[in-house]
Amino acid sequence: MRRRTAVIGGIAAALLIAAGAVAWVATRPVGAESTALAFLRALESGDADAVADLIVPADPEPADAFAAASSYPQRLRIDQLTETGSHAAVRATAVFDGAEREISFGLRLVDGRWRVADDALAAVEVSTTVGDAVAVGDVLVPAGTVSLLPAVYEFSAVPRGLVDGSVTAAVSTDRTTDVQVEASLSPEAVPRLQEQLDAYARECTSGGAAVPEACGLRIPWAADLASASAFAYRVERFPVLALSPDVRTFTASGGIVVATVTGVDRTGAEASFTYRDDAWTLRGDVVVTGEDIVLAVR
Repeated sequence: MRRRTAVIGGIAAALLIAAGAVAWVATRPVGAESTALAFLRALESGDADAVADLIVPADPEPADAFAAASSYPQRLRIDQLTETGSHAAVRATAVFDGAEREISFGLRLVDGRWRVADDALAAVEVSTTVGDAVAVGDVLVPAGTVSLLPAVYEFSAVPRGLVDGSVTAAVSTDRTTDVQVEASLSPEAVPRLQEQLDAYARECTSGGAAVPEACGLRIPWAADLASASAFAYRVERFPVLALSPDVRTFTASGGIVVATVTGVDRTGAEASFTYRDDAWTLRGDVVVTGEDIVLAVR
């Protein structure tokens, strides 16, 4: 009976030691190389969620654009990994559209876990000839210096449906990528903007007690009336829109509007006069912001 008791006690002790070993393995930091490989695999497979989980500090915007990339780096390999205490540096090679590019990034030990530093994001200089942004998929990317994950992206002019133009570029950390989108108005743009301008012109000529501002209406009623109390309009033709070549300004000309003004004449009697403008013109700026084009009448 003593021997049986001793054996059982030995098994219990062995289980206790084993449990301690499992707990130690579960809480030790995952190696820097394992984290680097996990990051490279996520880049290769286009797994935006995995990439976002590995990078610190977390920033959803580069991951959102990464999810919409045209293609992802392939045949990734680690060329060098240097670990120093709680930091590590990784230099890797990948193939982008048949050409080898370098991908380099740092690793940091954060709360017992190796994480990828934000220097894994590549610098991209974005410019466009129309507006202040471009799009990668459904993600708006502002013009200027932005940070994106290594991948091949198609940068498209916006607003889509009104502006055409795109360029594809491979982005990596080995150099800053210059992206220049030559944008131009689509065939559908001017008719849709004309509709916008017509709606504005209708509002201008809806009538009231005064001549509305920024409507291009020049009515010389003061030559006939001492005061005016009501303005009524009849539009025979709306001004026709024309945009400047750089899509920054516009002129809408050739409109015809008839205005009837009621008021008091210089004898004190109520009177009405009618004025006709055969060259009704509107001018202003074309403001392109993100996915919107607005005609701002001066």
